Amino acid sequence: MSLAITGGAGAIGSEIARHMAQEHKVFVLDIDKHRGGELEAELGSRCKFIACDVRSEHELAQARDTIANEDEALSGLVIAAGVNKTVSATSLETSEWNRVMDTNLTGAFLSMQAFFPLLSKCSGSIVAIASKSGSISNKTAPHCHYNASKAGLIHLCRSVAAEWAELGVRVNCVSPGYILTPMTEGRDKEHEIWKKDIPMGRLGSTSDVVGAVEFLLNDSSSFVTGHDLLIDGGYTIW
Repeated sequence: MSLAITGGAGAIGSEIARHMAQEHKVFVLDIDKHRGGELEAELGSRCKFIACDVRSEHELAQARDTIANEDEALSGLVIAAGVNKTVSATSLETSEWNRVMDTNLTGAFLSMQAFFPLLSKCSGSIVAIASKSGSISNKTAPHCHYNASKAGLIHLCRSVAAEWAELGVRVNCVSPGYILTPMTEGRDKEHEIWKKDIPMGRLGSTSDVVGAVEFLLNDSSSFVTGHDLLIDGGYTIW
C-alpha cells in the first residue's frame, strides 16, 4: 500500500503517517514545510514530504504527478488538512468563513478529484478526517463555520462514495471527538468539562483515530463506503 496524507504534518495526520510508514510508503502533503521536513527526516525512506496547499488545484496536481512518478497506483488517500478558529457567529468575518471552508471542504473535494486517477487504478480508499462537530453543535466553543464545513465534508464523502462505488474507489470519513493533541494539552479545566459529557469518561488519543483510519483504508472494510465513523467516546449519544 502507498498512501498520501493531506495535512500530514499536523497532529493527527503525522500520527497516521508514523503508523502507516511502519509498513507502507507514505507521501505527506502539507503547507508547513518545516514540520513536513522534520517528519520526513524522522521517518526516513518510507516517507516523502511534498509541500502543498490543498486550496490550490495547481499544487495538488503537481503533488499527484510527483507521486505518480514514484508510485503510479496510489492505494489510499487520507484527507487530514483542516483549520479552525473559535469565534461567535455575530463576530465571524467573511474572510475567516472562507478560509475554513476553502481548506476543510473545498480543499477536501479538490484533493479527491486530483488523486482519483491514481486511486482508481487499484481500487483505492479515501478517508477524510471530519469531526463530531459535523453532527452536533459544540456547547463550549462557538465556531459555526467549522461545524458547517465538517457537516459538508461528511455529506461530500457520502455523495462521492455513491458516484465512485462502481468505479472501485471507496470514500469514508472518521469523526473524532475530543482528542488529546498538542492543541488540547494543558487545558485541564476544559478537559474536566468535556469528560462530563463523554460516557466513557476520557478524552480520545490520536491512536484511537489512527486505528479507525487504518481499518477504513485496508481490505477489512472492503464492503464499507459512504460511512462516517464517530470516534467520540459516546459524546454524541446524549
